[in-house]
This record gives sequence, C-alpha cells and structure tokens, in this order.
Amino acid sequence: MLQGAVFISDAHENENRDSLEKYIDSILNKSIKSPSQLFLMGDMFDLLVGEIEYSKLINQNLIEKIDSLAKKIPIFYIEGNHDFNLKKVFKNVYTIPFKKQPFRVQTPKGDLLILHGDRFEGFKYRIYSKFIRSCVTLKVLNFLDKIFKYKISKKLLNFLGKKDICKKWLDFEDRAKERLNDYPIKDVWGVIEGHFHQGVFLKLEKVNYFNLSSFACERSYFVVQCIQSMQCEIVKGQ
Repeated sequence: MLQGAVFISDAHENENRDSLEKYIDSILNKSIKSPSQLFLMGDMFDLLVGEIEYSKLINQNLIEKIDSLAKKIPIFYIEGNHDFNLKKVFKNVYTIPFKKQPFRVQTPKGDLLILHGDRFEGFKYRIYSKFIRSCVTLKVLNFLDKIFKYKISKKLLNFLGKKDICKKWLDFEDRAKERLNDYPIKDVWGVIEGHFHQGVFLKLEKVNYFNLSSFACERSYFVVQCIQSMQCEIVKGQ
C-alpha cells in the first residue's frame, strides 16, 4: 500500500445521490489532489451487477469515469452486496470479489485485511450470497427484467433508495468484537471494512479495527499516511 491511498465506502450512488461521481470528477479535472491509490470498499452503487443489464445501463457514465481514472492510478474495487460480478464491467480496475475477501495488503506497520464487511456473516447469509451471485440466477433475473421492461430493477432501486443508510448502532463496538472472532487476524495489524456505515476506530487487544463511514452520508473518506517505517495511521479527509 502506498502513502496517500484513499478509501471510500458505501457511496450507494443512484439517481438521487452523486457524491462519488463528483469526487471522481474532481480528481479527473485536477481540482483536488489525486490519491496514490483508490480503494472502493463496496456498495459504491445502489445496484451494479455484471449480469444485470439495466444496472450497467443507468450507471454507464460513472463506470466509464472510474475506468478512465484507473488508467492514471491503481483502483481496487472491493465488491459489496449491492455491486458484484464486476470483472467484465471495468476494464482497468482491480476487482476483489466476495470469495477473495479479505484482501491482504502490506504497510510499514504490518498487514491490513481489507473487505467490504459481509464476508463473515451467518450461514444463511452465506448461502444467500452464493445464490444471488450465481451466474445462472442472475441471467434468469436479467431475462425476466428485460421481458418486463426493467420493472424488477426499477422496483428494487426504488426500495433501496428509501432505506435509511445513515443510522448509528449504539452497540456496534460489542458487535464488532464478536465478529472479529471469525476473522483471520493472526499477525495482522488492522482490519478495514465498510458495510456498516459507522465511521469508528477501535484499538482492540488483538487488532486495530476501522469501520468506514458511508460516503453517501458524510462525504468523508480515509487517507492512509505512512510517514515513517513504523508509523501508519488513517486520517479523515473531506
């Protein structure tokens, strides 16, 4: 990982939210400093699935902008539960699917585990995740969606657009500690994930834990600054 790497999570881009597109535009037109690397931590779109034609159609403009930026700097897309099977969607972006998370990267301080945040949920969720990412399932859904003039996708997007994604959890620290028991954190300095939208840092006995804010809610991102060989921290940016 390079100094100046930027992490953005859960932008949930849709027709009413365009914070991510504005951020990408600002880098492309050089109105803000370009990061050395960009980590998109999943759920960057309310809906973007490789096999679902409508989801690509409505997001094509931002897809092209992200791909254009990826020609200039390394972009790693950690797939989430709203955006997945993206290998063929982006030509220049490194996509990290659900099954390959957590993604391990090296820093001067030690290794970091990077994941969207839903990788170690319960058994039922894992079954659901495997089913919904199945190419067969998605091709059938896309076929039906096209027959009904994309009404399935539009109804899903309408539902997702009404969800409250900015709420805070009073017991989040306890939940995080419990979940981390299932994470492969041996010899790991830190864990960075999104998904829960909490924007908290926990310095725990076994590992440092960062849960990123939703970019849709706070318009904030995190910049990794490794100034000296054993000094590495994550600072909040605007």
